[in-house]
Amino acid sequence: MDNTIGQNDSTPAQGSSRKVEDYSSFCAGDIESSLNKRIQSLISCDKNYIVYLDDKNGVQWSWNDAYGDDPPDFAEVASKIGLLETLSATQLTGKQNELLERILAEGMARIVGEKDQSKATETLEKAEAYLRTRGGENARIWYLTGCSVMAFLTMVIGCLLWLFRGPLTPTVGNGALEVLIGACLGCLGAFLSVLYRSTKILVEPAAGRKIHYVEGAARGLAGSLGALLIAFAVKANLVLGIIKSNAYALPALLLICFIAGWSEKLVPSFIGRVEVSVSKTPS
Repeated sequence: MDNTIGQNDSTPAQGSSRKVEDYSSFCAGDIESSLNKRIQSLISCDKNYIVYLDDKNGVQWSWNDAYGDDPPDFAEVASKIGLLETLSATQLTGKQNELLERILAEGMARIVGEKDQSKATETLEKAEAYLRTRGGENARIWYLTGCSVMAFLTMVIGCLLWLFRGPLTPTVGNGALEVLIGACLGCLGAFLSVLYRSTKILVEPAAGRKIHYVEGAARGLAGSLGALLIAFAVKANLVLGIIKSNAYALPALLLICFIAGWSEKLVPSFIGRVEVSVSKTPS
């Protein structure tokens, strides 16, 4: 009986498969005849069975008629390996995936070679823990990357606005320029907030890197928009109007914008207060 598993299965490398009477002669680099796949890493083999990683790092196994019946709980172990391989596709980098596949292949070797379901299960639990840890780390890195790119772009814009504030002031006005610079600083506040709370951010590694890039960038953009709203409120004397008469009005405004980007509660709280105030105003 011949078997194979893995997301990397593809058309046979050459010719058609054939039965193998003795697997013990195979070594790394050979084409395993029953599945027609090249052996990248040989994990375990005997005369009647073989377990290996193919040239695409997929877990492969095969056995002949002399091997006998399927090992106890083999289907459960094979299903678990297939699930972990599928989940790893969107979570792990190349080297990380290679290591995971080797651990999975070791689990298959325990059930096929030793017919020991408990050892196979223990090995797969280690593989699952590895996937969960590395996947979570990668997801946080993707999230931070998206937020940091957005923060970098907005800070570049903020610096350009500051450097060219002389020529821009007659066109857009000093107040509008300060508000725009404050909005850019809000994205920096959002990024530092994400960086500070990176270990507490809820991520879903299986979603892949693109969604985490987008979510990270969206968090930075939300920080800028929140800071923009607070800056408008300050300029309109809705909140902290006293800082307009302060000698350090611009630094105070920028500080408030930074805090608005950092805090995820300040802007919703302000909007709630305005909503309550408007709802109580007589028509």
